[in-house]
Amino acid sequence: MAEPDQETKRSRAPRPWLLYGSLALNLLVIGLVVGAVLGGGPRGPGGKPLFIDSPIPLIRALDDTTRDTLKAALDDHRSKSAGGPRARVRQTRALLDTLRSTPFDPAAFETLLTSQSEAMAARNAAGRAALTGAIAQMSDAERSAYADRIEEVLRARANRPRHGEGRDGKPPRE
Repeated sequence: MAEPDQETKRSRAPRPWLLYGSLALNLLVIGLVVGAVLGGGPRGPGGKPLFIDSPIPLIRALDDTTRDTLKAALDDHRSKSAGGPRARVRQTRALLDTLRSTPFDPAAFETLLTSQSEAMAARNAAGRAALTGAIAQMSDAERSAYADRIEEVLRARANRPRHGEGRDGKPPRE
């Protein structure tokens, strides 16, 4: 049998650029599929994802009765915790005095910030517990409706103009 000549061998060999192109195309398709699957969830204007970055949407979406119950529970927690509102006023005054003191005492300032952070963490934990308890008492239908209201609050929030923007999202004309 005759051996194929050099030119025939070369034409049958895979071209590296073709392999790289195929790999790139495959990775692109896989990336699009994974992005579509993982990037789901509610979207706002312009396809921007909606997300919860504070408890405010969760509270606003509650019905009035549940919201009032949570507010009463948090007010009760505030009045009983670490000296109540008077203690927070004293902490604020101490913080301001520390900022104005000469020489500035960074350790004292850090201690005051840590104390405020701990008090805030305790209030947040009480709020989370109260909210979780309220949601746990909802029926499946009530919880689903609550989730729908949260999405409505998030969409309304995404549609509102940001500080310094007009209704169209552009800076106001001067």
